[in-house]
Amino acid sequence: MSSFLVLTWLAVMVVGDLRSGRISTAMLWPGIAATLAMSVGHPAVLAAALMTASPYLFAALARACGGGDLKLAFVLGGLVGDVGAALLVVLGAAVIAVVTHLRAHTDAAGRPHAPALVAAALCALGAV
Repeated sequence: MSSFLVLTWLAVMVVGDLRSGRISTAMLWPGIAATLAMSVGHPAVLAAALMTASPYLFAALARACGGGDLKLAFVLGGLVGDVGAALLVVLGAAVIAVVTHLRAHTDAAGRPHAPALVAAALCALGAV
């Protein structure tokens, strides 16, 4: 049942990003809180969350992505809970974003990134 709720929650965020180009911070708070709570007893959760969020922090500082992408990356890194899987999420999201960009033949600016991040995280979870 909890997996269904998490998948539904992620789907709502992806659809919201596709429709509006934004990821709601209010929607991310439960995931941020859960990641921080889980990291108290499992430091690998925090390490994975920080590993996944780090490239997005640099991208956000360069104005190449939004804060929602950064926070979602943190949550998804905590969800996978493994530093190696966190690296797969970042790499997978980048590959999905590039393929999407090449197939769309349009400017990448403003393209929603939540679908790529969530898809990469789900693939990483399946690989672990």
